[in-house]
Amino acid sequence: MFLDRIRIGSRIFAGFFVLVVMLVGLSALSSTYLLGFGSHADRIAKSTGLVGLANDYALRLERLSNQVLLFAQTVDPLDRDGIATIREAAEQSGATLVAELRMNGDTQRADALESLSADYIATLEPLVLRAENLSAASETMLLGANQLGKSAARLEDFITKRNPAIAEKFDDKLATANLSAIVNSLQFSILRTPESLDAARAQTSALTDLQEEIKSSFDGLTRNDKKLFSYAIRDNDLLKQGANQLEASIAGFRQSMDAFKSAVREVQTITQNIRSDAMANQIALVDAAHSQSENSALTNIVVAAIGVLVAVALALGIAMSILRPLKRVNGDMTRLSENDTNIALSDIQRRDEFGAMSRTVAIFRE
Repeated sequence: MFLDRIRIGSRIFAGFFVLVVMLVGLSALSSTYLLGFGSHADRIAKSTGLVGLANDYALRLERLSNQVLLFAQTVDPLDRDGIATIREAAEQSGATLVAELRMNGDTQRADALESLSADYIATLEPLVLRAENLSAASETMLLGANQLGKSAARLEDFITKRNPAIAEKFDDKLATANLSAIVNSLQFSILRTPESLDAARAQTSALTDLQEEIKSSFDGLTRNDKKLFSYAIRDNDLLKQGANQLEASIAGFRQSMDAFKSAVREVQTITQNIRSDAMANQIALVDAAHSQSENSALTNIVVAAIGVLVAVALALGIAMSILRPLKRVNGDMTRLSENDTNIALSDIQRRDEFGAMSRTVAIFRE
């Protein structure tokens, strides 16, 4: 047999060497699986980070949009400063998201997001300016209403003193027309509807006609007298100017608001797609890692079982290759000690330690 030619120490060493090789191989296999898990974990972490960045950017955009709408309502300088602060944070968050997309190799979507974000930011300043124009137009109307109230009172006082007959004819009409023009103009500045605009224009036009009618009723007006009419007409024209300015500002504001909302929707859409794809990729990676974990566990179990069987077979083989010849040599030596020289010495041809022992017994037998 082959093992008869190998020394006992070499057999034992070979057995241990095979066991060590098997353990190293099993460890290497486990390490390979662990590296695979590490790769999955790294990609899952990147997907999680991308989801977090997309959520952060979407949140900052929402805050910026809300701040812009708040400023459009209040036109408060503090709210204007808040837009600048939130805008800076949103731009930084968007730049971080774009950089992460580029790092992940998604250059196309990074370019698209960068372009849409720039378009979105570009719509902010016109919208803010249009909101400020709304406030300026409303202030013009408020100024006109305030001045008209004063100039109308001076004109009514002049008419009463100058010509009681004309005063009796027009005082009530003029007071009513002045009040209607002021009230309807201020209502338009608040309601900002087409109906309120038509009402304001109708009342200011009626007041102009009445002012001209009263002016033409007087003869021999001095320069200072004419100024009273001019001031009242001027202040009424200021109401008209404010209404026209507010109408234009409302149209411009709506146009800017439509562009702003469109840009917001586009950025929100691409951000939502980035977030959804990252979450889907994250779920797929988790499932893949779970599947690989199950497969790896099964493979390790199979490899370990085979290793155990090989180790047991190897141990039994080495043990039997030692115990059987040892039993025979021991039996031969026992019979020789009892003066029985009829010994077969079947192991005398072996080249290991048992062969040497059998040859020694043969010498004693002779």
